[in-house]
Amino acid sequence: MQNRSKRTREKVLAAAEKVLCEDGFDAITTRRLAAVAGISVGSIYEYFPSVQAVLYQIYERRLEELLAIIDRAFGEENLQESLADTLLQYYRMQRQASFPARVDLELRDAIDRDARLAEMTRHFQTELSERYVTLLKHYGSNWSTEDLLKLAEFAHQLDHINLKMQKGRSPEDRRLFGGVTIALFAEMARHCGAMQDRD
Repeated sequence: MQNRSKRTREKVLAAAEKVLCEDGFDAITTRRLAAVAGISVGSIYEYFPSVQAVLYQIYERRLEELLAIIDRAFGEENLQESLADTLLQYYRMQRQASFPARVDLELRDAIDRDARLAEMTRHFQTELSERYVTLLKHYGSNWSTEDLLKLAEFAHQLDHINLKMQKGRSPEDRRLFGGVTIALFAEMARHCGAMQDRD
């Protein structure tokens, strides 16, 4: 019974990722998920009380993966001499992950447009921001934690814009937009007192 429950949940989550990739957030309905997953609408409600709960589960998995990548890239043993090189390493690790960029983009759009989902996922954004604050302090920022958290929130928005710009672009364009994003973040870091080179 437990294995069956797990399989059904995975079918729903896989269906949601497929719909996000193919048609975007607006196409996510329980009826559509049921059709793609090959199960009844009632079966979805056995495991997920709402569409937001399905998206939350996908986002939770993605954020756990992202946090693991950040912890590797920003870990003491992997920190580079310059902040820019550390960020490049992080983006390189992120690109190597198998999670589709379209799903990232659609999840962020869903969070921006759905207040309930935004509230459900707020703690993940806080965790991500805290990682950035620790990194900036490591490279010498003397700003307050509160101000650095605001800067980190701005950095998340830059990441979101970068994702939007990369949609449907060539590999060369994606590298260009990624490089500009890193350059902007590095400039923000210098502004808050984080030095490019480690002491």
